Amino acid sequence: MGVAITYKVDGMEDVRTSLDRFDLGERDFNPLWNSLAGSFAHYMRRQFSTFGAEMGEPWQRDQSARYLEAKEAVYPGKPLMRASDELYNSLTRRPFGVERFGKHEMEVGTDVYHGKIHQRGVPEGTRMVFKIGNRLVVLHGLPKRKTVGMNQSMRTSWRKKMQRYIVRGQTSSGEER
Repeated sequence: MGVAITYKVDGMEDVRTSLDRFDLGERDFNPLWNSLAGSFAHYMRRQFSTFGAEMGEPWQRDQSARYLEAKEAVYPGKPLMRASDELYNSLTRRPFGVERFGKHEMEVGTDVYHGKIHQRGVPEGTRMVFKIGNRLVVLHGLPKRKTVGMNQSMRTSWRKKMQRYIVRGQTSSGEER
């Protein structure tokens, strides 16, 4: 029986890859999951440094002058999506906000609440009230700024890492499990 790999990313359609020639058997995939988690951190750092362009959807700038004023007062000079770095750190440093490895599955991501809000966006006209420092900010919608995703380069890299692990038992060229 072949191996089927499904990538599930919040806000995206599932991507399924098959490695039909291979069988998982009773192997423990934790060494592979650790390797892929390191790769995930790398891609997430690139996602933030390119303001979303790494995964193909560049982030829209903030539209509210009041929000920008409050953000600058509390987090001077911080770039888009990096005000407190809470979301950034939860996706680029291990252990991630969510990091679970099972025998044949892994889950990585963030446990930062506003990460989901940015990933999905909020429809224009929806009232949101929150605080930045001691300032109350009211927004009416928030553009979608997908932080977590999978581009073709990441899919290809992960597929190769999985094949190498399944066939050779290596997590990278030359590294034994």
